Amino acid sequence: MKDASIHRNFRLYSGAKNFLTGLTLLLIVEANASTSTELLSIDKAELIKKINSNEEIVNRRIDADALRSAIFEIASAPNTIESVNNENLKTPVKVSIKGSVIERNLYLATPNCSDEKICGEIKDFYTLFRPLELLFDNVIFDGTNDETAFTTQNKSTVFVGKDKTSMTLKINSSQFHGKVELDDVYLKPGSSFKHNTFHNDVTFFNSKFCDKCNIFGAAKTTNEPQVTIKNNNFNKAVLIINSEFDVHTDMSKNTFKSDLVLSHSYIRSTLSLNSNTFQGTARFNMINPPAIPYPWSWVNYERELSTIPIGSTLELRSSSFSETPIFQKVLIDKIIFKTLPVESITSPHLNESFQHLIAGKKTELSDGLTFIQSACNICDLSNIIVKGVVEFRHFAAGNILNLTASTFNDTIYLRGIITSKIMISDAKFNSRIFADWQAIFPVIIDTCSRDCTEQYLMLIDNFKQFDNLEAINELQYEIAAKDQSLSPFSGLIWGWGHRPSRAFFFGLLLFFIYTSLYLPQVPSSTKRRPVEDYVYRISIAAKFSYNCATKISFAWLNTSNYKFRIIACSESIVLKIIFVLFIISIAKSNPLISSIIGKIL
Repeated sequence: MKDASIHRNFRLYSGAKNFLTGLTLLLIVEANASTSTELLSIDKAELIKKINSNEEIVNRRIDADALRSAIFEIASAPNTIESVNNENLKTPVKVSIKGSVIERNLYLATPNCSDEKICGEIKDFYTLFRPLELLFDNVIFDGTNDETAFTTQNKSTVFVGKDKTSMTLKINSSQFHGKVELDDVYLKPGSSFKHNTFHNDVTFFNSKFCDKCNIFGAAKTTNEPQVTIKNNNFNKAVLIINSEFDVHTDMSKNTFKSDLVLSHSYIRSTLSLNSNTFQGTARFNMINPPAIPYPWSWVNYERELSTIPIGSTLELRSSSFSETPIFQKVLIDKIIFKTLPVESITSPHLNESFQHLIAGKKTELSDGLTFIQSACNICDLSNIIVKGVVEFRHFAAGNILNLTASTFNDTIYLRGIITSKIMISDAKFNSRIFADWQAIFPVIIDTCSRDCTEQYLMLIDNFKQFDNLEAINELQYEIAAKDQSLSPFSGLIWGWGHRPSRAFFFGLLLFFIYTSLYLPQVPSSTKRRPVEDYVYRISIAAKFSYNCATKISFAWLNTSNYKFRIIACSESIVLKIIFVLFIISIAKSNPLISSIIGKIL
């Protein structure tokens, strides 16, 4: 009997290529049928009843227009002087929806009173609305890819105190099949987006993450996040444009499978983008726009920096560059990462995480890294591997640009960098380096103090490998300058360049050395006092050394011991060579003498 039942079921799928595929299709159809029967529809009247009684709406199929109409009918208040001062107007409308499906576009911008479906008989243009507290938990927003599933986009003039929709919005473990547009909205503290999957674009436009939600913003610094966007999967682009962050906003541990764009926005508190996975292009463009002077200069940087509120921070730790895979190019454009007043920029009492841009473990960036007209106090790019082109253009790292133990496999550009130190110990440059060498070398040399051998060898190997003659010449001059600065007198004796003084003083040094070698050979006399005798012996040794240096055969004829004769003959040869070099150096340093010697020869 059992075998016959299986045989009959299998015949139902005789047109399929295999039994497993057919069985899977059957289960999907049955699951969808079960879902459609389990989720009962709910109309506007029942929605109003449940919202007014603070009941949760669980496992229902909800029409988006009915939900919107119910929410704003409850939230609306008559436009009277009494209602303006009514404490009830400050009481939020609480809506809790769980395990449900919302069909079509849910449009949550506060309506004006031309919308008769919402405002009824209220005809005045200015209408007051209570704030919203919305919770969506395990909800499916059933818009198609071509539609908008969830939006607060303001298509007409609306008023909530000022001109934006004010709400505490919590969306957890939900699915969005259409676009999400959070435009012209105030997201109040307590808002959160956790464990959601967004199958289409997400846009925050002209929105504010705020505390008091006044029109000028209310910057509030706190260690605890007040708005949370965490553990979400964004399958399409996330756009945050013309928005403001007035409270600590935590956007961490998300997966961005397409582009993230943060552009033309103001960060007045802390925006944390830590421990995210970026599989598309991450673009940070024109953050705190007034703080970016142009043309770029350190003077303007210092002056404009003081205009940004204290505590304004964009955190990227353990995210874009650390412990997170990046598969596309990272572009940092016109952004100041550590925005503190100039007098506080190196203050020791600051939290270490505020002073650092990023501090990474070994992380791979597959398609490059670009900083354009950007700035940070301490920029830590250590322990990273970059396969694409790296560009620093008009970049200010106030204290340190740390490239320690990093590997750069493609071209690196260091143009217009303003910093006190560039740290490159154990770094590997596997392609050509283009840089403003006159500005770059001094800060590298200052960083490694006296012993820069490792850095020199690494750079010289790179320059020789890629025939970078300009850099080799500049590095040699910097090394010479460093040597001379470490020992002010060393440049008088040796170094690069034809200088008569170097030949003269070097020959004089050799003369004194040979004199000291001859001194033990001059016998002492008991007839003279010790000091007088010592001076006498020095004068005899010096006279002998002078004769060896100036006369051709004196050293050979006036020595008997073969070891002593070798020393005297070597002085005669060496100092005569030094004298010839002295004449040549004079000729090269003086055009008149050079022309005279040229005519003589």
